[in-house]
Amino acid sequence: MVIEAEPLRPATESELREALSFALRYRDGKRHHGGDEMMANITAERLVEFLERSGFVVMKKPPPVLHRTG
Repeated sequence: MVIEAEPLRPATESELREALSFALRYRDGKRHHGGDEMMANITAERLVEFLERSGFVVMKKPPPVLHRTG
């Protein structure tokens, strides 16, 4: 049985920035208190800028396909 990998695409700057900011503000889906939203956004922006200048490419999977039953 051959399982084909889902096609990947480069993540946009916006997607990466949002994901990093979310990770800085939340832990296990719950709000992590003590993490200021503005500071998380600034940190995420700086990380994205650094990754881009350093030549990194972050890939993203497509959203899962939802199957309807019945």
